[in-house]
Amino acid sequence: MPTPGLQTYARLIETGDLPPKAAKPGTERPLDIQAKYLEHLLSYVKGAPLRKLKVVVNPGNGGAGTHHRCARAAPCRSSS
Repeated sequence: MPTPGLQTYARLIETGDLPPKAAKPGTERPLDIQAKYLEHLLSYVKGAPLRKLKVVVNPGNGGAGTHHRCARAAPCRSSS
């Protein structure tokens, strides 16, 4: 069975055909995962001999912040 796409969710919202609200509301809290994510990305090349690279990045969807931190930690020249 395919995963519902955005159009499916839009139709549910437009028609009001939504599931019932949760009996107990959830909570939210801030969580900064950038350091762990950067560590994860760099783990792919940890210990590997790296030559100078030029990395081109599409910084859409908030990826620019992690990209710049990663570029400072790895031996590469970057462009976005």
